[in-house]
Amino acid sequence: MTRINPAVRVLAVMIDTLLALLLTALLASSAGWFFAERAVSTFRIYSPDTIWNGPVPLVLGAISPLSYGFAFALVVVLASEGFLGASMGKAAVRIRVAAASGSDAPQRRIMVRFVLKTAPWWVFCLALLAGRWELVVLAVLLGAGAVTDLFVALITRRNLWHDRLAGTRLVTLAHSSHKIL
Repeated sequence: MTRINPAVRVLAVMIDTLLALLLTALLASSAGWFFAERAVSTFRIYSPDTIWNGPVPLVLGAISPLSYGFAFALVVVLASEGFLGASMGKAAVRIRVAAASGSDAPQRRIMVRFVLKTAPWWVFCLALLAGRWELVVLAVLLGAGAVTDLFVALITRRNLWHDRLAGTRLVTLAHSSHKIL
């Protein structure tokens, strides 16, 4: 069982993040503004009984189409992983998602992994659409759990929680018969 070099995995994440930032910039005038406007009502920005008054909302307002649109853009960029077995970043560094045994993962497992991996971002987008700050708290808790699991996985060299729950792991493309992108 060959382990993926952590530096290669980080490079794949960086490529996906850069693509998401590029998509965020491209969609800032449409999806970014939509999610920013939803955030105003969700967080009750400028309401006198909230903490979202004064200079903080003004500063956030200047970058809000980018900051609130990033969650949506990241889900869009990572959607290729759910359908193809590798995100664009993973395909660029020649790794893909496989079953925990190393064999080809069924599409169902790959989709479960994608949904679990992007759960904090999905929930955040849903929270803005529904206008519920309680869902934002859930998204933050899911994100904090994912970040904590990332640090624990780096220290203990085990799979991340979405891989363990979906029964998947990452393998190099050289060990696979599939071609991606």
